Amino acid sequence: MPVIALCNQKGGCGKTTIALNLAQAFVVGGYRVALVDLDPQGSALDWAAMSTVGGPEFAVEELSRVQLLERARSLRREYDVVVIDCPPQVSEPSAAAVRVADLVLIPVQPSPFDVWASDAIVSLVRARQDVSGGQPLAAYVVSRAISKTALQRSLSEALVKADMPVLSSGTTQRVAYSTSAASGLTVFHGKRSPATAEVLSIRDEVKEVLKDYDWS
Repeated sequence: MPVIALCNQKGGCGKTTIALNLAQAFVVGGYRVALVDLDPQGSALDWAAMSTVGGPEFAVEELSRVQLLERARSLRREYDVVVIDCPPQVSEPSAAAVRVADLVLIPVQPSPFDVWASDAIVSLVRARQDVSGGQPLAAYVVSRAISKTALQRSLSEALVKADMPVLSSGTTQRVAYSTSAASGLTVFHGKRSPATAEVLSIRDEVKEVLKDYDWS
């Protein structure tokens, strides 16, 4: 089953937030899920340690670049979906994640500067695609968007010029993401909310992008 890597060299782009909630969205869909924390800051591990509901409902593993490359095949056998939270820089761990991933999602906040700042990770993905027959697939996912503003329109223009697919789904600025994370939870813990719908939409679009996999 697929490996999905969340990569961007820019910190604060919402990468870990999307990774954690997307992992839980697949759990809700009935899949066995592992989240690999490649970030030296260990944000996903810290989140798991804070969980107030007896621990996360998916496995959380801290791996190095070498460990990821060694474990890639066994992770695919053990889990239905593997989500990788990459470091906030273009580094050897990020390159390893791109190497083993089936899909690289590049979170960008609603600012053209964020799109421009993602050039290095896009170049890394393109280089891998050139030597592997177009793999991994890759797409931008908009994070913390402010809808129907001039800023959002300028972001859309920047994304078009970036020549990289963009998911139609994304996250917006909602308190639910930060409040749930602070308690070691996700937006799926509690009553259904607009944030829940956003992440489910991302999950379903990811499944459509990776439609060659058997999701049954």
